[in-house]
Amino acid sequence: MSLDAHAADLATSLAKADLVPGSAATLIPDGFRPTTQLGVRFAGKDVELGTFLRAGECKQAPTLTFAPEASASADATYSFILTDPDAPTPDDPKFAFWRHWVLSGLRPQSTDANAATAVGASELTAYLGPGPKDDSKPHRYLFLLYREPKGLRLSKTDVGGEEFVQRRSFKPAEFAERNGLSLVGVNWMYCAGKLDPYLDTDASEPGEVVDIICQICRHRPLTISPRARPFILEGSVEPLDQLVNMFIHGFEQTALLPCGHVFGARCLRQEYSGQRHLVCPSCGFQMTYASCGHAIPPAIVPINSAGSVRDTFPLTIPEGGLKPSHCKECRWRAIRIKLRHALNSECVICMERKEAGREHNVHYARHVECGIKDVLSQVMMLVQPDFVTRTTADSVRKAREETDRRDVNTALLYAMVLTELESTMWRETATNRLTSEQRRRHAAGVNAIESYILELLMLSGNTCRRMW
Repeated sequence: MSLDAHAADLATSLAKADLVPGSAATLIPDGFRPTTQLGVRFAGKDVELGTFLRAGECKQAPTLTFAPEASASADATYSFILTDPDAPTPDDPKFAFWRHWVLSGLRPQSTDANAATAVGASELTAYLGPGPKDDSKPHRYLFLLYREPKGLRLSKTDVGGEEFVQRRSFKPAEFAERNGLSLVGVNWMYCAGKLDPYLDTDASEPGEVVDIICQICRHRPLTISPRARPFILEGSVEPLDQLVNMFIHGFEQTALLPCGHVFGARCLRQEYSGQRHLVCPSCGFQMTYASCGHAIPPAIVPINSAGSVRDTFPLTIPEGGLKPSHCKECRWRAIRIKLRHALNSECVICMERKEAGREHNVHYARHVECGIKDVLSQVMMLVQPDFVTRTTADSVRKAREETDRRDVNTALLYAMVLTELESTMWRETATNRLTSEQRRRHAAGVNAIESYILELLMLSGNTCRRMW
């Protein structure tokens, strides 16, 4: 294709995709005419001005090709940027432009315009593959090639950090202007990880059966594929028969990560074997709890009905959302510490003073009326923490339901505490000790309350679709 024809196709595709004019107008000037044709190839698939790819197909960095510019010197070097103008979602691109890959010092390998592969680059930002979440609209990804001024030397510090959150809100136009870069080539593609159209239907086209493939091995179909339902439907097929059917028909258990990407369970185990820090193979999400630092395990997606599979998916974290802070074990430890103080048989204030104190009855009443309620509210927040998930049509309603559920459980816990412990909790002082029978009864009441809270904690993932 001639450069003139490519320039016309580029302008048409950018306008049709609302990029220029549109969200990329600050990067690509109106009327821009490329002086070389930028080729991008992912694992055998060429990107050609709007090609649609799945995130799993872009796990590895692509190959770049471009012909030497007719007007450029033989020793000209080039910079390259891969960026996402639709992060975290096309409807709310608050993190645009997301920086996926930055190279400097590129050169065409040969003078053959049809076989010039870019070589010799230094990597300023390590490659991080596109990672649209499974319920996001497809993202547009821009591949930008710039000619560098002679003698330019760029380093990683000129671009910014490579941590996940440091890649947000990159300004390619400012970066190019600051370093004297001239835009010479553009390519772009659509990329999606969206599964919804395929979860609850047997085909995307008449006569075509859709399989959802593990994006690590790229050949095993996952159990959320419609074709797998008759063989593995929980409740109608015995567990051993499920395993046999999965082996015979080549299906892989579906493992979901908190970032929203799905893979085969076996492939994930092999991927993480021997690794200390777990990251999503697709988007690089660090799978550790924010505060305690323990690993966030993948969740197996249950297939328990012939209905909508997406309704069985555990809740996932939106791009840019907050990680869960503590794992269940660490939350349970924090709960027990709070309960030891709140449900103590001793009046903490009086025991600290080593005397009964005339105000003991005031301490007790204040603790029962206010202290216990406050502690139980904190405990229930640890059992069922607020969880910000992706915005959906009924996400506000679900959040309100969770708040109501937590309030009800808090009230039930308070009634249980008064029933089991009212005669023994915070009753002991330096001059008023409980009998051995009262101590036994108090210990039994505390155990019953802790058992009830532990049951709520362990079931919270199942009842609220919260696995993290």
